[in-house]
Amino acid sequence: MKKADIIILAGQSNAVGCSEVRYLSGCFPEEKLRKWRDGFDNIKINYFSHDKKSGGFVKTSFNCSVKNEDTFGPEVGIADLLDETYPGREFFIVKCAFGGVTLLRDFLPPSGGDAYDPEAFAELTDKADDPYGSSKPGWCYNELVKITEQSVAMLKEDGYLPKIRAFCWMQGESDANNEEATQKYGRNYDALKNDLKTRFAGLIDHCRFIDAGVSHVWERYARMNGIKQSYASARPDCVFIDTIAEGLDTMKEPYGEPDIGHYDAGSEIKLGRLFAEKMKGLFIKNNVAYCGLDCENCDAYIAAQNDDNELRIKTAKLWSELNGADITPDMINCDGCRANGRKTVFCESICRIRRCAKEKKIGTCGECENAKTCEKLALITKNDPEALQNLL
Repeated sequence: MKKADIIILAGQSNAVGCSEVRYLSGCFPEEKLRKWRDGFDNIKINYFSHDKKSGGFVKTSFNCSVKNEDTFGPEVGIADLLDETYPGREFFIVKCAFGGVTLLRDFLPPSGGDAYDPEAFAELTDKADDPYGSSKPGWCYNELVKITEQSVAMLKEDGYLPKIRAFCWMQGESDANNEEATQKYGRNYDALKNDLKTRFAGLIDHCRFIDAGVSHVWERYARMNGIKQSYASARPDCVFIDTIAEGLDTMKEPYGEPDIGHYDAGSEIKLGRLFAEKMKGLFIKNNVAYCGLDCENCDAYIAAQNDDNELRIKTAKLWSELNGADITPDMINCDGCRANGRKTVFCESICRIRRCAKEKKIGTCGECENAKTCEKLALITKNDPEALQNLL
């Protein structure tokens, strides 16, 4: 059964995407713009975005945002960097985003308070000032659960084994303009995260939650970003993107009359790429070691998984000669460097790389800021280029 890596993209209008395609011309090569227009064959998206639905998985491209406008959201930048990093690999984006909504009310999850309404869903209208028909508290959360469940069912029907690997959250602009919403943001985000983990238990267990900061134009932006950053720094499965420090801009487009609430086109591409960058290390094979070596190619792993005593004897003899040590066949048992279970003596007690990674509490060496200059890691990757590729 093929694995399906799901990336959830949710939030308000900067997650919807109000950036205009026309402003990308001249900033990016025409070949890249054509690819973004045509879409990624290997990176599909199922979306309910503001007033537009895909009704199933389609190519990730421009115009997965709002009706009747040539615009795009962070999904284009996400797909662009993922395709660069993992050429040809399949990914599935599930997007649920709506303009002008809050976590306090619209994305309010079940454990967020008594106001949550389990029967609340979008009631789309043709009114520009009320496109959702004044939907009730929790309707965005319910729509997010609904489209995620539909996407999982579609993938299973197509023979995939789906896993939710990343949750990309671009929300908080409207919350930052409201004192109560700002005060309760951390608590409500925690409730949202935990309710999703409960609802999708078994599918979302190893998900990374990536929360992007809001721009400086919002009233309480500094407090809001401080809450976001503090929350993420205290939790190993959470990451914060400082969009202001990254230079994302809202002040130039449209020319002459900028829409200061929404990111300029180049910044929207960068936002998506920042989301994808924070997913680094999520998509490696389960049995890749901290250093990038593939445990499934190791004789100790193979002998242990197949209970092959002949291979244990052969491996023990070879390793004894190579290491000048007395290694016996009963030591040749390993279930993988990063997996729970048996380990060889070397992996368990001697390997400096494994010890270093565990002390830093990182998934692999690919997540370490010193990976490019690490002499210990270089001893592995210089002799095995595939190990380096496995860490990307």
